[in-house]
Amino acid sequence: MKTFNVTKRVSKQARQMCEEIINTHEKYSKAYFWSSNANASGRRYAEQKFKEEHPDVCFVKDGTEIRVSFYYKQSCRNVYYNLDVSIYENGELIKRGNIRDIKKIIHA
Repeated sequence: MKTFNVTKRVSKQARQMCEEIINTHEKYSKAYFWSSNANASGRRYAEQKFKEEHPDVCFVKDGTEIRVSFYYKQSCRNVYYNLDVSIYENGELIKRGNIRDIKKIIHA
């Protein structure tokens, strides 16, 4: 999991990662209507490739952790995608977030 420390000034790398997360979400949010690969090995390969290209990310800001993880799966008929944003304080889950929480990091 990649970790970025976010202060009042967001680093260039953290900003790029936030923008990449937003772009990925915009691209894959309608993935349910896509056609999946024809065979099982093609589907598993696509899932593995997605996981390698989109690792889990953690942003740390003033003791609060914002953990971002992606879920991508292909079945015989459909493609499933989900963005999971979890916000932790002192190691305890306090909120399930969404893409707006990622956008707030950029504009903070």
